[in-house]
Amino acid sequence: MKPNLKRYLVIGFISVLVGFVIVFAISLRVIYLNVRSTCMEAQMKFEGDCTETLIQYVESDETTYGQKNQGIWALSQLSDERALPLMHKLLENKTCKDPCDRNNCICELLVSRAIKFTEGFTVTKWMYKYL
Repeated sequence: MKPNLKRYLVIGFISVLVGFVIVFAISLRVIYLNVRSTCMEAQMKFEGDCTETLIQYVESDETTYGQKNQGIWALSQLSDERALPLMHKLLENKTCKDPCDRNNCICELLVSRAIKFTEGFTVTKWMYKYL
């Protein structure tokens, strides 16, 4: 007896598709939780909604470069146009020679991506409607 190859291919395709959807959903959840955590940290120090507090968080002298870069990443996920003036200002005022030394300066690559996501499209923007 020959195995039914077509049946195995369909089962294999469905298994891969289900696996992809599960991994994608888990990834979205992890991203959401990281943005929410960063936003909550900023809101403990500043007043306003998530975007406003993250902007203040990034601009603050009390925030480390690592925290500022995490705030920039969170802003990139939110894709709120209110953050664009800050992003352009950060890109103009380069803080160090290495473009992405996240613990010692503002990561230029991260800022560029944040601008790109805010002006364009990001898959995760819809998740933060009620954050």
